[in-house]
Amino acid sequence: MLSYIRGYYTIIIEGIGIEQFLNHLKRNGICVYNVKRIKNTSLEFKVDRRDLKGVKELYRGSNFEIKIKQKTGIPFLAKRIYKYKAMWICAIISLAFLMGTSQFVTDVYIQTPEGIKKEELRKEFSKAGVRPGVYKKSIDRKEVRDTIMSKFDDVAYVSINVKGTNIFVTVTKKAESLKSTDDSNYCNIIALKNGIIEKVIPRSGRQIVQKGDIVQKGAVLLNGSNNRAIPEVWASTFYESKKSANYIDIKKTKTGEKKKVRTYMFYDKKLTFRKKIKYRDYIVENSEKKLSIGNYTFPLKIRTSVFYETKAVKVKKTNKNLRKNCQKKL
Repeated sequence: MLSYIRGYYTIIIEGIGIEQFLNHLKRNGICVYNVKRIKNTSLEFKVDRRDLKGVKELYRGSNFEIKIKQKTGIPFLAKRIYKYKAMWICAIISLAFLMGTSQFVTDVYIQTPEGIKKEELRKEFSKAGVRPGVYKKSIDRKEVRDTIMSKFDDVAYVSINVKGTNIFVTVTKKAESLKSTDDSNYCNIIALKNGIIEKVIPRSGRQIVQKGDIVQKGAVLLNGSNNRAIPEVWASTFYESKKSANYIDIKKTKTGEKKKVRTYMFYDKKLTFRKKIKYRDYIVENSEKKLSIGNYTFPLKIRTSVFYETKAVKVKKTNKNLRKNCQKKL
């Protein structure tokens, strides 16, 4: 261990009478250790870094061949680090940058049930401080939850989980039975359309119609139903619909010409290198690249938009295809 701290050389010596040379080194106060014989005419040994100068002076004028096999120890390691100091400085800066960016939010993923608009919810979360680029520890989950629930009556609960540099939000919607705050009252159930009664589930009130009855729009189906236990009435009704289709369909096909536009995003900041798109007709295909390691997502993203030039091509349809298209629309 002490030799590693001071530094030492591993030397190979070749020649005849090498043992006499080693004895000569010892008599001159040079410490030689870990001596190993490689061949009959070659040995391997170690000397401290400070003794190399003495070995060179005693070696001059001899008939031996000496070469340094390896340099080991802290002084040599420090010298190599100093030699590549620019690389080490960049590594330290990169590590500091990585540790710094890991404390900020990169992406916010929101999961919402049907009936709640995600974009409106995302805007409110952004106003409340849950957005890319925000310091993670500055987010007060209880305050954000109370703010969202006070602005959206349909929201029953908001779960906010921080994983790495990402935030995952799960929104729970209120049950239909919990939305009503009105007192219980009674009403009549009427038909909204003409139809034939298929099934009646009279949870409350007096049933007037039976299965198979033909009813007109506005007819009373049940009397005195409680709005806390609303009955269900199933009926078959009829619709008339008209659909039209063109015999000639115009499709866009790629000509093979394209241009790429890249957008670099750092948190919520964007930098776009725009190109002049001279195409009269085109379609755009977007792709996004980001680097993630586990739950850590790097804040730098690259979005590539490819503009493909297109030309209009007329395609004639047969009567059979027209009928199929119209049936799909119904």
